[in-house]
Amino acid sequence: MPTPAQQDKFGEFQKRPQRFDGIKVLKNVISHSELSSADRGTTWGVTVCPDRDTLIRLNVGNVSQFSIQRGISKTIDPTGNIFFVVLAVHRGALGIRGVPRGLQERTGFTKHVDESIIIFGPMDRWSERIFERPRVVRAMRKHVQVALRTLPDTNWHNPLVDSLI
Repeated sequence: MPTPAQQDKFGEFQKRPQRFDGIKVLKNVISHSELSSADRGTTWGVTVCPDRDTLIRLNVGNVSQFSIQRGISKTIDPTGNIFFVVLAVHRGALGIRGVPRGLQERTGFTKHVDESIIIFGPMDRWSERIFERPRVVRAMRKHVQVALRTLPDTNWHNPLVDSLI
């Protein structure tokens, strides 16, 4: 049963024009990460509009594995209006070629996953292209496998999202 806050956030999400692309990217993340629907709500979960800059977020354990958010790069977008695809990946699993050209990187969740980095790029350019890079998919999957543990809070999954995925 969704909480009143989850109902409000879902209503806000449903008003956003970017929601369609966001759900499409989310489905790719779930599929490529090999996350089981049986574990949804216990080891991984999806929240929508958790804060003013984040459209959607997928948590695995207590690690944000994927999000679509704005305001992540003042260099690329000084206005803070562009939405970015943001993925947590395992650096070692990227191989010697590393982060694909055109994506930015920053330190990830190193307290939870060794070699964790965050990679991100504008959603309009990377929402589909990012999954065409086998090394990114491999590194994302490895990050998920290492981070896999119980969600620290059951509210880290909004059950209203289930109907969309």
